[in-house]
Amino acid sequence: SWSPDGKYYFFTSWDGDRWSLWAVSEAQHWWRKNATVPQQLTFGPMAIGTPAISNDGKQLYAVGMERHGELSVYDRKSGKFVPYLGGISICYVDFSRDGQWITYVSYPEGTLWRSRIDGSEKRQLTSSPLAVVNPRWSPDGKLIAFTDLSSGDMSPNSSSLHRIYVVSADGGGPALLLAGRYEDPTW
Repeated sequence: SWSPDGKYYFFTSWDGDRWSLWAVSEAQHWWRKNATVPQQLTFGPMAIGTPAISNDGKQLYAVGMERHGELSVYDRKSGKFVPYLGGISICYVDFSRDGQWITYVSYPEGTLWRSRIDGSEKRQLTSSPLAVVNPRWSPDGKLIAFTDLSSGDMSPNSSSLHRIYVVSADGGGPALLLAGRYEDPTW
């Protein structure tokens, strides 16, 4: 979006984790000869996008977005979706084949957790800088495979290189299995 006087251009840029608002001045200054260096205007955790300038050029408007994940379950009696596991902010869920365990990724942190399906015996299995998506239980319930996006664009569908790890359901260090353009491990 251009300012009404044409001196400033406002835009958004993706840093691999969130959108931020930037501006660049097209005005020529004696101390900046043709040096139109963009300046970042916003710095997370909220993603900012869709800049719009008021007609008089005195106000800049933008849309702010703070993502939140919530696992819900359908309650047949009420006919509504209700929070599961206390409404914690999670995504990328998988249940063990015996139906006793759940693994999930905290959102927006991107860390891998496992617990009983009632939320008890909760254990964190990874930490930063790993950015976990797509956890998958092994058939015997002893291991969890997952994709790590921390090596590039944080979108699971990007063309960046990703890594596939496996970690014990009881905890311990994740072991690297594959690196490349992999997205969703399966057993």
